[in-house]
Amino acid sequence: MSKKMKCGPVVNDDSIVRLKRFITGEMYGLDMKLVIQKVLYESDMKKDQNRLNMPIKQLVTKPHEFLTDDEIRMVDKDGIEVRVVGSMMQMYARPLWLKKWPMKKSDNYVLKTNWNNFVVDNEGLKKETMIQVWAFRKDRQLCFAIVHVERTDAVNDAA
Repeated sequence: MSKKMKCGPVVNDDSIVRLKRFITGEMYGLDMKLVIQKVLYESDMKKDQNRLNMPIKQLVTKPHEFLTDDEIRMVDKDGIEVRVVGSMMQMYARPLWLKKWPMKKSDNYVLKTNWNNFVVDNEGLKKETMIQVWAFRKDRQLCFAIVHVERTDAVNDAA
């Protein structure tokens, strides 16, 4: 599908409630912030690209609200290693890297390195699936959570 899909209003369904409960209750994670709600595009799923693209213009939370000044500098330069919680409500065994990629139209943050493995190990992550990416702190370390949510535009299209 070549046209960009609209993500609609921010979804707050059972999967988000479970995620928040897991991160704040079981993991003792702090400072949860929604970074982006987006539809997974073919480019996010291509094995040869091995990355999740998050256009900065589409972020729900501004970078300085979930990244420290030091992290912003590191992400701009070489990137930083981050841990990620997936759909199984557990910390993924392999770290990913958060990096800023300058592009012609808009700069992007990408989660890369081990992204393909993360997709395989977390059912429900497919092309045209809507996801939310959340940032949080565990022992002051930046972490992310990626969860599949119901597509609001699919419901609207069916009407």
